[in-house]
Amino acid sequence: MKKNIYLIKFGGSIITDKNSPLKINFKAIDNLSYQIDIIKKENLDLNLIIGNGAGSFGHYYAKKYKINDNYVNFENYGFSKVNFSVRKLNLLIIEKLIEKNISCISFSPSSFLFSKNKKLKKIIIEPIINCLNQNIIPLVYGDIIFDEKLNSVIFSTERVFKELIFKLIKLNYKIKFIIYCSDVDGIYDENKKIINKINKNNFLEIKEKLTKYSQKYDVTGGIIHKIEESLELFDKFSIPSLIFNATKNNQLIRFFRGEKITGTFIK
Repeated sequence: MKKNIYLIKFGGSIITDKNSPLKINFKAIDNLSYQIDIIKKENLDLNLIIGNGAGSFGHYYAKKYKINDNYVNFENYGFSKVNFSVRKLNLLIIEKLIEKNISCISFSPSSFLFSKNKKLKKIIIEPIINCLNQNIIPLVYGDIIFDEKLNSVIFSTERVFKELIFKLIKLNYKIKFIIYCSDVDGIYDENKKIINKINKNNFLEIKEKLTKYSQKYDVTGGIIHKIEESLELFDKFSIPSLIFNATKNNQLIRFFRGEKITGTFIK
């Protein structure tokens, strides 16, 4: 029986200090791991896919070793450094989850995704599906992947999620929600009030006001990229997204309990 799937992203801004190279927020990772443990215990049949942002790990090295302004065609050593840094961060998260006795497996996007001119050409989805069928959480992350024409390109966690969703839906899986765990309560308007809902009708109006969310080490478009990917997925598949502060008041747990939480819904 194919179950409903929730995708959860641990944002780079919450698990690292995106303005300080290679600085990890261990407290946040431990808190998120604790909440995942409670959620799984309260929802034994729940299917989760977790992704984490590259934070100040991958973004830092991508800026350092890029060959051009589009973050493609890295030299071989640069490819290795970016790939190693994001894998290292992901494994630190895996370690915390395993400490909580959570069954989880890391999947490197560079090993199951392949593109041509920045468009996906091949995805090997079967191991991830098998992982879900065994009630094991797959963990993915923003990564640099091989590209047939450009040699290499960056796929953000949002892009990895999107390609997984496209394939899973073709295989008749149901994606229920995409949840973005951030270090802020949601998306703020110019008056510093939470925007409760973003949709295709109001996005263009507020897009130019969101530049304040830009960070020093971010090569994937930041919050605007996240919203644009979310709007596309809702438009195509009616999959809603939520951006909220996951470590505040255990809101991730409260979301799965059906309680009212503070955040920005994208739908």
